[in-house]
Amino acid sequence: MLLDTFEDIGDRTHRDFERLLQRVVWLMPNAVFIITGRSRLQWVDPGLQGQLDFTGPDSWPGLAADSLPPPSAASPAADGRQILIGDFSAEDCDDYLARRLSRDGQPLIPPAIRQVITGRSHGLPLYLALAVMRYLEIRRSGRAPEPGDFDHDFGALIARTLSDLTPDERHVLRSVALLDAFDLDLAARAAGMTHQAPVMRLIERPFVREDSFSLWPYHCTLKAPSRD
Repeated sequence: MLLDTFEDIGDRTHRDFERLLQRVVWLMPNAVFIITGRSRLQWVDPGLQGQLDFTGPDSWPGLAADSLPPPSAASPAADGRQILIGDFSAEDCDDYLARRLSRDGQPLIPPAIRQVITGRSHGLPLYLALAVMRYLEIRRSGRAPEPGDFDHDFGALIARTLSDLTPDERHVLRSVALLDAFDLDLAARAAGMTHQAPVMRLIERPFVREDSFSLWPYHCTLKAPSRD
């Protein structure tokens, strides 16, 4: 059972429908559910007790961040029934682009363009889908697509991403998009906030990456547009 665009079922405040779907997943262990969306699934967060019926790593051990296997691993995580997929690796991105459009069994998108798209996508499937649509649009115009046509973010991706955020999260995002990297305190100060709750919610989003060994552990893959 495929549950796509899972972010559309709620706004992380009103979770009644999400609670119903979660119960269906829990009560049907003999079925395979593939849940995809622009936002990370939060069921492993114990802080959601009371909002959802089954929360925390005891209920969803395979969805914990530290259970994510390396891209080359073939074995499932945790108890073998719950697998956190995460974003596409560079190899996954290139394979998708090569298979998505083909002619006579050969990839239609040249390697140079696939490399640019892969680098800009940060592993986000939505970016890859938009890039494919852009490639076809350019071809229909009678011009051969070039790598430079894809060396930018898509407005549709940013618009859909922002639509998933609360007003406070959007305000924090506008602030941290100007920074190369940040931590919770710096992001809150840059946004002029006295509390870190919106920042903590924002760093759960897939466009915010974490490097726990850096002085400033978080960086945003969505950057403010240039004014040049």
